Order: sequence, then structure tokens, then C-alpha cells
Amino acid sequence: MASRFPVAPALAALIVLAAALTGLAVLSGATRQFATGPLVAELRLEPMRLPRGTALDPLEISDYIEKRLTENAERDVAIRMGLGPENSERLMTIIIPRLVNSTVISRMIDRIPPLGAVVALNDLRTTASIAVRNTGAEPLADVAMTLPGIVLAEQADGEQIEIVAPARDVTALRLGEFAPKEERFFTAWLDVPLSAPDRFAEETALGAAGGVTGQVAVYGGTGWIGEDLNAHPWARWLVGGLLGAVALAAFGVLIVLIRGLRRPGRAVEVRPA
Repeated sequence: MASRFPVAPALAALIVLAAALTGLAVLSGATRQFATGPLVAELRLEPMRLPRGTALDPLEISDYIEKRLTENAERDVAIRMGLGPENSERLMTIIIPRLVNSTVISRMIDRIPPLGAVVALNDLRTTASIAVRNTGAEPLADVAMTLPGIVLAEQADGEQIEIVAPARDVTALRLGEFAPKEERFFTAWLDVPLSAPDRFAEETALGAAGGVTGQVAVYGGTGWIGEDLNAHPWARWLVGGLLGAVALAAFGVLIVLIRGLRRPGRAVEVRPA
């Protein structure tokens, strides 16, 4: 009698094998090359750690400038002789404090780009390393990417990137036009900490003119072997389901073995020859 091929066990084995290979591909990062759509991006987030005391305090700066200017005015003979005793006193007690108070210093810092960048460091919480690719065969225009709380952004060569706010509490980067197969790298500094993952999930998006919607894979921290599980939720369910199936199968085998040990053995009578 011809033996029948076990279709059901073979099909189950193939499903388990496919799931295992897919999970292995996700863990190794091989699935990144199969991203669909003409516009894709990889976003790697890292905490922004700064030493204490890097911020500029306008009050501290104004107090220092006021003190030094007052001391110079008191010691400068030309100022005292040119203004006279009464006007010199007004200079030190009214004019200098009026010109270098903390409000004026704060406005001056905001209006000078290098100083404004230094002050902004105190508000930074996260660094975002961004790689954007046009995988299609057609150029893409008006490429833009939204991220929560963008403070500063620049290209790989250090050129500043325009930051816009298309809506309330929404910040975006204008990345311009992308040629076919072009890839660019950017860095952005955000005032949102990594401890707020919901904001990154809800406010991160990529798109271009013509209704093109891009795909963004968000990675947290430095590279590790399972980081793609963090970027792709479906991969977590796949690997979790596979591990659960393996656990159930192992539990079933263990139950069978225990039952076999508890089953009493049949005595065999041995007769002498």
C-alpha cells in the first residue's frame, strides 16, 4: 500500500521555516533593502548629552558687563573730565544699567546667530541622524520631513537646513529636490527627549510634491543586532509569535515525555533455557 505524503505537517513546517527565515532577516537588517515606495528614510535617534554650564545666562552676562563698564567709567579720567562729575554719575547709575540690562542682553543674543546657537544648546535633548533616499527612477520635488521639536538642522557639509512650522506644534525640514537614486544625510537637533516615543511615532513623516508619501524607519540609540525590531512593529509580532510557537511545541514535547515516564512498564517473564 502506497504511503500518503503528510501534507499538513509539511505545510506547518514550511510556515515555521518561512517565519524563522523572515525573523532572521529582520534581525540581520537584510529587510531594509526591500523598502517599498520611491521615498524612504532612516532616522536614528540618540540622546543629546551636554556638560553643565554650557548655557549663556543673560542676567549673569549683563551683571558682568555692567560691573566692568562702571569700573572703567570710574577710572577713565577722560570720561570724568569730559562729562563732569554730575554726568559721570548719571552714566554709571542710569545709562550703563539701562543699556546692558538682562532684557537687552537677551535680545542681543537672540539677534546674533552664533550666540543664539550656543544658547539653543541648553534646550536640546535629542540628536537625529537622518538618511533620505529617492529609490525611484523619477526626480522628487519639494521633499519635506516632519519631526517633533526641531531646533537646529544641517546637511552633511554643514549647510543649514530651513526649518518651517506648517501647523501649530509641528516642525518640518525642507529638503528640496531629490534626483533619481540620490541619497542625502542630515543631522537635526530636537528639544524632545527620547523618553517621549509617542511624539516621534505620531509626528514623524516624510513626503514630496504630487502626493508622494515616504516611509520612515525610526531607530533608537546606537546600532544593535535587533534594532530593526524596534523600527518595524510587524517584525516584533513575527518574532514573538515564532518564539511562542516554539515554546508551545517544547511544552508539548515535555508533557509527552513526562507521561511516558509515569506510564508503568510491562513486566517480561524470562524463562530459563
